Formats: sequence, C-alpha cells, structure tokens
Amino acid sequence: MWFDPRGLVVLKISRQLSVNCVSHLAMYPLDTQVCTVALLGYNGVKLRLQPSTNKITAPVKSDAAGVVSQFTLIGVEGRTRIQSFIGNDTGCTLFEQMCDYLSEPCMTSLPDCTKETCRDCSVIVGNCSHQFHFCEQKLNDTNSFDVLEVRIQLRRILWRYLLDDYLPSVVIVASSYLQTWLPVVQADVTGRVTLGAMAILSMVKQWYETGRMPWVEEPRAIDIWMLGCLAFVSALLLETSALHFICNHIQKKEQREIRSEQRARELNPPIQIPRPGLIDSSSSPKVIKPQPRNAHASAEPVYIPRARMHTPGYLRWHQVKDKEWVVVIKSEKKTQKNASALEASPKTDGHAMDSHDEQGAIVSYTPNPSMINSTYDNIKFNSRAFGPSAEDKADRLATKIDSFARVIFPVAFVILSVAYWATYRYKVVDDDEGH
Repeated sequence: MWFDPRGLVVLKISRQLSVNCVSHLAMYPLDTQVCTVALLGYNGVKLRLQPSTNKITAPVKSDAAGVVSQFTLIGVEGRTRIQSFIGNDTGCTLFEQMCDYLSEPCMTSLPDCTKETCRDCSVIVGNCSHQFHFCEQKLNDTNSFDVLEVRIQLRRILWRYLLDDYLPSVVIVASSYLQTWLPVVQADVTGRVTLGAMAILSMVKQWYETGRMPWVEEPRAIDIWMLGCLAFVSALLLETSALHFICNHIQKKEQREIRSEQRARELNPPIQIPRPGLIDSSSSPKVIKPQPRNAHASAEPVYIPRARMHTPGYLRWHQVKDKEWVVVIKSEKKTQKNASALEASPKTDGHAMDSHDEQGAIVSYTPNPSMINSTYDNIKFNSRAFGPSAEDKADRLATKIDSFARVIFPVAFVILSVAYWATYRYKVVDDDEGH
C-alpha cells in the first residue's frame, strides 16, 4: 500500500491461482477449449483495465513457454463489467480486449527455441484489439460490484491425431476395399472374408485406442469418424457375404433343376423316334428290300421305310426339300380326321394312308443339328446345353456387382470425409468467432 502523487491510496495485491476448467469434448479432437476465470471486487474495489501493447504495462500477458499440454494458446480475452446485486441482468461491460496469438512466432518455434528466445516467449501480448463502453448509470451505484473476467482459448494440436487415429483408419478402409478386386470363387472367397474380418477387428482396436471417456455423455467427433469407418468395412464384408450367397444359390438352383429333370426322365422317359434309314443297334438289323414293280428295270430302286406313327399319333418324320429328315407335329384337326377315317374304313390300304399323311399340314418342326448322326433323336430341346452354365451366370453377376461396388464405396467414403471435415471444422471456426 502506498500513496499516489495525486493523493490516492494505492493497494497492490498479487494472487497466484490454480484453476481447473471444465472441458467440452463433443468436438474432440477438433475442439477448442475456453477456460474462464472471473475475479469479483467487493467492498468498493474497482477493477479497471487500461489497454497497452507494452509487455510491462499490458493488462493481460501470457507465458507461451508455459503451455506444455496437447493444446496451443490461440488467444486471451479480458473484460471488465459492472454487475448488480439486485436483479439477474448481465450487467454493463466497461472494457473488452481480445489478444490473438496465432501470429506469434513463439507459438510455432517453442520446440526449437534457444534460451534467449524462450525468455522472450515467457511474456507475450499478442495482436490485441480493445473497445470501451460507457456505463454512467452503474458507475456510482452502491448496489453493484466490479467483475474482471479472463477467457483463455486453447486449441488442441491436431497433427498427432491425424497420424495416430485418422490415417490408420483410412488405411484400414482402403485395405478392406481391396475385397472388391478379388474374384468370388471358392478358392479366393476365403481371402476376401479373411481380409474383411481382419479389417473389422483392426477398426475396433483402433477405435478402442482413441481413449475411452466414460464421463462424456454425447458422442465425440472421433467417435463419429470411427463409426463411419467401421460401417464401411462392415458393409464391404457384407457385400462379400451376400455375393457368395447369391452365387451359391444360382449354382445350387441349377443343380436342383438338373436332379429334378433326371428324376422326371427316369419316371417318364422321353419319346424317341427312329429316323428313317438308320438301324437300331439295340435290335437285330432288318433290311427291308421290296420287289421292284418293273422286273426288267436297269437300276434296282432302294426303298427306305418311314417310321410308323402308332404312338403317339401327333408326331412323324418328314423329309424337307434338302433331303433332311426332321420331326414334325401334325395338325390336331388333321390327326382327328385321319383317326375318324381310320375307324370308318379299317380295311384301307396302308400305302394309301401313308400318301394321305404325306399331304397333311406341317405345323412345326425342330431339327437338332447336334443329333443328326445319332441313331435316335430326342424331340425335346435342351436349352441348358447351348446357354451359359450356372457358374458362368454367377461369375457374370459377381463381376457386375463388384464393378458397382468399386465405384460406389470410394465415392461414398469421399462424401463422408468431406461432410465430416466440413461440418466439424466449420463448427470449430464458428465457435472461435463466437468466443
């Protein structure tokens, strides 16, 4: 305590405070923490701040070398206001000063500083701006007291989290994405499943290493990122499982159809019609050689018998213009007419009936080129013998789905990354401007 030359009694008191600040970790590790310290002046003590850029007379000075945590000091805000004992109003602000430390070289050169440089960084003022306000109504109010408030802004250092958390998670997602480039065959599906399972386990371990904070009730920013990466690696493994299931289903479906056709063929064998001019190897060969009509003919004609259509009556052999024999289906009306005629005149000559059948209308025929040289021709067309197999269909479907996945998953992950960083970095900037 001493007397001022103006006749005032000056009291200087020095206090060293150890303050604990409550952290808000919803933006962790992209957060900016604000630590607020308020001093209240009772019994008529007036707390006044005078702006100054001098390190000795500056109202707020900081020790940059004393910040040894995972935060960096980005600014200090000081303000004085008059608060009333009566009422719940916020009071009147007399003075505001905002000091920005982002442009201070001490904040970026502390690890490599020398003794002289570190001594200079022990007291920094920063780039400060101030503003005065007038509170005439509360200056002489006996029901009021002064409040000195200091806000310290600390931003978490991000690069170590980029190397420890974000970059490994991106590598895990990228390695899991390689599943889409492996074929879905029985020999390679094990590799795809192993790669996906290892990616999920690595992602869970990486998430666990980010640090558990049971006292934080809301999800953190790092939790949202890890959850998104875990969802991507799980979706890639699910795509592999679904693809393998679909391919196996297609192949098993064809196998069931083949077994069903074999059972149906055993219960109801297909109709086989001997082609004219061919000899059945299962029976004794019989060559029908009729007597020529003209015994004095120079060349003896050869007679090729046509198969008799006794059962069923709607099928027969027919020789087209190119001398090729094909199976034809007779018209239903024509068949019924011939049957009625046969019942009406049962003693009709067989040659006359054959000539009558030759004039019947041909509805359709289905030649099978692969069976021309065989002894028996099957009238049922097997489309499976000429179309792609079930394995080929499954491979084509798997290739198509993997082609879509190779485009969809990277694009979706890029969209997630852009949305994540844009959202949380924008919130950080907005919070800094608000403070």
